[in-house]
Amino acid sequence: MRMPDAKPSASGQIPAPRRRHRALHHPPGADIHRPTTRPLDGGPAEPYADRHPTTMLRGDVMTVMVGAARRDLLDQVLRRLPAGTVREVPMFGTIAVMFDESMLVAARKDLCLLVRVTADDAHLLARPEATRAEMGSGRSMGPGWIRVDPDALQDEGTLDFWVAEALRRQAA
Repeated sequence: MRMPDAKPSASGQIPAPRRRHRALHHPPGADIHRPTTRPLDGGPAEPYADRHPTTMLRGDVMTVMVGAARRDLLDQVLRRLPAGTVREVPMFGTIAVMFDESMLVAARKDLCLLVRVTADDAHLLARPEATRAEMGSGRSMGPGWIRVDPDALQDEGTLDFWVAEALRRQAA
């Protein structure tokens, strides 16, 4: 089929008509920037929910859809917080828990807890489950950022301690 405005190339061939790109895998009107997820009480989140978090309101808390194990850790932290404005925000490759617009802790994919504490944290680093938080390999986040080992978080008392330390920094 020859297009009326098509001109032959130097070799005498007429170029094929250009086709417009059509995204066949997205239905018309779909929001391709927001993945669909199942409700928290209707089963586990989709496999890619951790890579593409979606927020939803649960009671008074704006939460982020994540995998079941990380959701359990976040719920345990939320149960330990006093009354105040609480929301979850994806940041640093984690899901951060914000309390009165200040970051307290963040749950990482490996189920460790990133805890924001006061800058004089040497006594906290002496605890066996605590290490200085790092951004990548060997780059310290500096004073006030502690990584708590996920195995230690299985103990209720340990989780209580670290949430209390994060609240202490926020109150200062």
